[in-house]
Amino acid sequence: MHISMFNVPNSSPTVAVVGLGRIGLPLAVQYARHGWSVVGCDSNPHVVESVNDGSSPILGEPELETGVLNMVATGRLSATVDTTEAVRQAAVVIVVVPVVVDARQEVAFAAVDNATAAIGAGLQPGTLVIYETTLPVGTTARRFRPLLERASHLQAGRDFNLAYSPERASSGHVFRDLRLYPKVVGGIDEQSAATARAFYRSVLEADILTMASTDEAEFVKLVEATYRDVTSALANEFACYAGACGVDAAASIAAANSQLYSHIHAAGSCISVYPYFLLTGVFDEPLPQLRMLIGSGT
Repeated sequence: MHISMFNVPNSSPTVAVVGLGRIGLPLAVQYARHGWSVVGCDSNPHVVESVNDGSSPILGEPELETGVLNMVATGRLSATVDTTEAVRQAAVVIVVVPVVVDARQEVAFAAVDNATAAIGAGLQPGTLVIYETTLPVGTTARRFRPLLERASHLQAGRDFNLAYSPERASSGHVFRDLRLYPKVVGGIDEQSAATARAFYRSVLEADILTMASTDEAEFVKLVEATYRDVTSALANEFACYAGACGVDAAASIAAANSQLYSHIHAAGSCISVYPYFLLTGVFDEPLPQLRMLIGSGT
């Protein structure tokens, strides 16, 4: 247990995890395993009831079922539908509420905005708030910061710390990925970044990569996720071509990947949403040049 390494004005060793989905619930277990008292928050009462009964509502995640059972039994993990009250008790708030693209190909912020308002209503001086949800560049600093400040009547960077750290784990491999991949962190200021680093050092064994800002950390996630989407789409095009030619796409891709600069993914399903996150950056001015560039395919 490394809680002594984490130093914030609020001395309560409690973390509130907002959003107990396929990433949020494993994160809650991860933090509880490292000695934190964890309160998981979710709007679904069935999820909350399941966790409080020591049962994971999520299937197919190695280590999760026994992790929930053990951490609830030790008293280090509980769940609630009352996000505001959980945040009042917390030194750290981790936000893992999904942000999706709607039918008009626009980023839908409603769920995470509602969660942010509930967090702000319970926010106390000295608390660290970290968003891990995939977001358009600029969202943490220019959308969530003012929402939190209005709801809490506190000032980010002075009264509370605010950071962004993209989740880099895949469903079905979350605990493995937490051990494997470096943790990317960016704060709205140096103090927020340092406090976020200290928290993650208390709950992870992986290296920590500190970015210059929350904007930069948000962009990291979009770069890696868009690369995956584009590469998967390209692999599917190769598979279609191979089918028309009567050749083995998988064998050809594997052979091509033996060269240092080829990293083609296996062909399969591809739901490309992250380019729309790139187009929805929260800036003072819109990005018409970027929209034209992506729209032209250049």
